[in-house]
Amino acid sequence: MFNRADKIRALIDPASQRGLEIGALNSPAIYPSEGEVYYVDHLPTDELKEKYSPDPNVNIEDIVPVDYVWGDRTLVEAVGQGVYFDYLVASHVVEHVPDMIGWFGEISAILKPGGVLSLVIPDKRFTFDCQRNVSRASEFIEAFLLKSRKPSLRQVFDSHYCSAPVEAGFAWSEGFQPTNLNNVHSHPQGVFDLCRKILDEDLYLDSHCYTFTPESFDESFNCILQLKLTDFELMHLFPTEVNGMEFYVSLRKPL
Repeated sequence: MFNRADKIRALIDPASQRGLEIGALNSPAIYPSEGEVYYVDHLPTDELKEKYSPDPNVNIEDIVPVDYVWGDRTLVEAVGQGVYFDYLVASHVVEHVPDMIGWFGEISAILKPGGVLSLVIPDKRFTFDCQRNVSRASEFIEAFLLKSRKPSLRQVFDSHYCSAPVEAGFAWSEGFQPTNLNNVHSHPQGVFDLCRKILDEDLYLDSHCYTFTPESFDESFNCILQLKLTDFELMHLFPTEVNGMEFYVSLRKPL
């Protein structure tokens, strides 16, 4: 039996390799005590602390130091030309990314040949996304062709209006029906107004752009692979455990 750490590290060895972790915030998957690891986020450390200071679920004193800021720039521009890593870890990040295919490409560009992208992905069936449909390959392809850098209005509306909090254990219970849950928003007007504001003011609102199950990720990734839109190979896919809410994927850049 593999535990969470084993699944994240399935093809990586922090003790002997140089790694990068995206969006670690206050709970990194890989700690500096384990080896040479660097952290990248969308804001510098002090701004992350300011952003999350009102959040009772985030101890801002535990937020890891951000080494690289990745936002409007490409990842190569963020870490520096000619800087490469053996692996990259992203836990609960890929679902926030407007253009997953383009994101894969930017990550591949800073990995050494044989480098590994280790993903931890929420299974939408056991999270607040449980009422939403799974994302299809067509959505990833559209975002890639449009070079999307921000969540679309459809993604924002779907992510925020269809949010229905649920405990993973309850979602696994026999007879569970997502449609019986109450949404965070009882009326669509507030989310519609929010979308209007985003459009009028050209804002970026963090959202779950995509939703996944292990099966849907596998299906969409295979479609992307057949179209030769990524050079990653799918090496491991650890399915969601009973009473759990996430699954694990290891992708490898060819040698």
